Order: sequence, then structure tokens, then C-alpha cells
Amino acid sequence: MYYYADSLISSLSDKGKVIGLESGKCHYFNNCWDDRIIKWEGDERSPSFYKYGNEDYVEMKKWMITSILITALLLTAACSDDSSKAKKDKVTTNKEEVTYKTKTVNNIDMKINQIKTTESTKEKINMVSIEMTFVNNDNSTVGVGAADFKIKSGDKTYTVYPQGNNFGDEIEPSKELTGKAFFELPETIKKGTLVYAPSEDELASWSITIPDAE
Repeated sequence: MYYYADSLISSLSDKGKVIGLESGKCHYFNNCWDDRIIKWEGDERSPSFYKYGNEDYVEMKKWMITSILITALLLTAACSDDSSKAKKDKVTTNKEEVTYKTKTVNNIDMKINQIKTTESTKEKINMVSIEMTFVNNDNSTVGVGAADFKIKSGDKTYTVYPQGNNFGDEIEPSKELTGKAFFELPETIKKGTLVYAPSEDELASWSITIPDAE
């Protein structure tokens, strides 16, 4: 199939679209993909019209557009995968569990199991819960409570949140107690020291990391 045009080649040449012509051949022409499909008729100095072979051009143009679209889709998919991986890595890091050493005070093993943070109803305040397990290795009953613990960060000391469901009970010999201590902390605090101080003396301490609010 051929498409025809009435424009004179000489007028196109004046506009810079045709650089040079020879009988039956095109040196350069706008959109001239293949000079084999360009046909000229008439004297080269005053040609009457041109015929432009459209089929090969259309097929080539379709191929180019398809290639561009496929490349764009592949790049978009790659970027999406990278973004998803970054988000997944970030979530995994935030939820990474930190282990703390068990410490023994007065024949009582004290272990931090988990620290969890949630948003408080108060502005810029988080509720931090510390779950702990205590094992009584003594031959008599001992008592332990959340009020014996404090969190220090910078030059400030935070006591347990009194309205929280804090642990506190007596532990018989060879028995254990698991419970939580709740603290209200500013959301800017990410690290601190958990201190066990049933009296004025600090008997044990742990350097702790405060996770992001869930």
C-alpha cells in the first residue's frame, strides 16, 4: 500500500526537509526509514509528486513503540520491587527482637522478655510495657513488684504508670512470676536504663532500647 501527497518536492526542499535527490533514490528525507521504499517520478529539478511506501514504516514504528512500552514497564516494575523491598526491610528492622541478659539479685533471676510501645492518649507520649519473668531460687518466699523498677534517660527518671496493670506478688521457692511494668515516656526517648531499686540502692540495671510505637 502507498500513500500519495500533492506537495511538490521543490517546496519541501526549500523548507529543509529534502537535502539531495537523485533519480529514483533519496539521500535524506524526513521520516525516510528505508530509501528502498522511496519512489520519485519526473525531472529531479522539478518533480511532480512523490510516493511514500507506508507499510514498512508503520511496522517499524509499531516495533519501536512496543519496545519503548516494554522498557518502561520493566523499569516501573524494578522500581516497585526495590521500594517494596526497602519497606519490608524497614518493617523487619523495627520489629527486630532484642535479647537482654538475665540478672540475679538476692537469689531471684530477673529476665526481660519483651518491650512494647503503643501510643498514649496524651500528646507526644508513648506507653511502654516491659514484660519480665522472675524465678525464686531462694528457700523462702520473696516479693517483687513493678514499683521497684525505674527508667532513666538523660537526666530524667520515670517511675511506673500507677494506673497500669503492673505486676506485683510474692513468689514461692522454685516458682516464677511473669508480668508487665508500664511506663509513660516521651515519644522522643529511644534508649534508656531500666533500674531495679527496691530501696535507695540500685541492685541491677539493663540498657534498653525503646521500640517504635505499633
